[in-house]
Amino acid sequence: MHPDDVDRCLETYETAFDLRQPFSMEYRLRRHDGQYRTIVDRGVPRFAPDGTLVGYIGCADDITERKRGEELPRQVLEAAPNAMIMVNQDGRITLVNAAVEMVFGYAREELIGSAIEILVPERVRPHHPGDRAHYFADPSVRMMGAGRELYGRRKDGSAVPVEIGLTPIQTPEGLFVLASVIDITARKAAELEAERHRAELAHVERISTMGQLATSLAHELNQPLTAILANAQTAQEWLARPSRTSRRSGRRWTTSSPRTSGRAR
Repeated sequence: MHPDDVDRCLETYETAFDLRQPFSMEYRLRRHDGQYRTIVDRGVPRFAPDGTLVGYIGCADDITERKRGEELPRQVLEAAPNAMIMVNQDGRITLVNAAVEMVFGYAREELIGSAIEILVPERVRPHHPGDRAHYFADPSVRMMGAGRELYGRRKDGSAVPVEIGLTPIQTPEGLFVLASVIDITARKAAELEAERHRAELAHVERISTMGQLATSLAHELNQPLTAILANAQTAQEWLARPSRTSRRSGRRWTTSSPRTSGRAR
């Protein structure tokens, strides 16, 4: 037996003997070639007619290959960049990967066995069991809450924007659902920043358009205003001239208003 498994197995064995109860334990057993194989050891007590414990009848199954087959999907899930959560039909979390701890702030041990609603915001938590039951009644691979903004709840109570994909998993233990959770906080921030840049660009374009319009108006008004100003200045100069006498008749001419032509006095 592997040295790390000895104390645990002895405790299980001795407890079963003391209580005269069946036992089942898993441990690593060394083969003749030095390789350790994973064993499931089961035993049931055997009693004499007078009730005396005679001993245990048991069997040991080599489950090494099965464990390897189970371990591979776990390794794949563990390496996944998204938060992966497996939930049974009772809504209990049975499996999480390291990304879940990073996204939600919980330790793995805090989540295993807990209700999935622990990761659901309180405002929608009352409706979640019904939604979960509806999904298990008609399981399919799909996005959760298509067309709606979804949020998860971190351990500190804060909300995190997420996208969730659901995949039903049929196992000998029953139907499970595997949820792939993507934290889209960075994407949301980038979208807000892009929207801010678009708004600033639109503002600059409006200002540029107003500047072009002002330039065009100034050009269109400049010529007639220049002519008006020139005429006004000429009129002022003409009005400011002193009275003069006609050389032919000796009459003196004066000026009156712009509408009145000169008259002889």
